[in-house]
Amino acid sequence: MSRKTIVVVRPTELLMHVNRKENGEVQLEGCEGKFLQIVLEALRIQYEIVVSKDMLFGEPLPDGNFTGMIGMVQRGS
Repeated sequence: MSRKTIVVVRPTELLMHVNRKENGEVQLEGCEGKFLQIVLEALRIQYEIVVSKDMLFGEPLPDGNFTGMIGMVQRGS
């Protein structure tokens, strides 16, 4: 059974843009996007790009959970 790595990104102008083609293929653009795509392809892992829902990096909450991208990784979503 192959396992996909979830990669959470925060699109920002000129640095990271996620382009989803009609066939479902994801192309990352911008300098950070291109770099990330090169690294992921070099690692030869299956991955899924997920855009941060609230566009935040993440802040700790009083209950020990996090908001933003860190929270998405923490929750596995």
